[in-house]
Amino acid sequence: MKLQNLLPAFFIFSALILGTSCKTNYGPDIYQPDNSFKVVGYIGGGNLGRIDSIELNRLTYLNLAFANPDKDGYLVMDDNADVSIGVTKGHAANLKVFISLGGGGRPDTVF
Repeated sequence: MKLQNLLPAFFIFSALILGTSCKTNYGPDIYQPDNSFKVVGYIGGGNLGRIDSIELNRLTYLNLAFANPDKDGYLVMDDNADVSIGVTKGHAANLKVFISLGGGGRPDTVF
């Protein structure tokens, strides 16, 4: 059999395989678009003691900046600040609280 005779059969077979293997029902579509306005606030580790001076009710997100890994892999905030202050107060204000990694350039955390 010549190769020219096999090409149409190959393309039909390939189309059938591709058409039946590309299913889109992998599970429920849980994505919900959120176009609401967001306000993100940053507070440095050295300023967590002054978090009460921030109007947290005007924010939607709070980033605690900056944490860097130490030589053992633990995250260390600037000035060794206790992040629980920011997390507790942020959650009490119904904020999503994140820790910003890197950017502080602390020389004692370079390994």
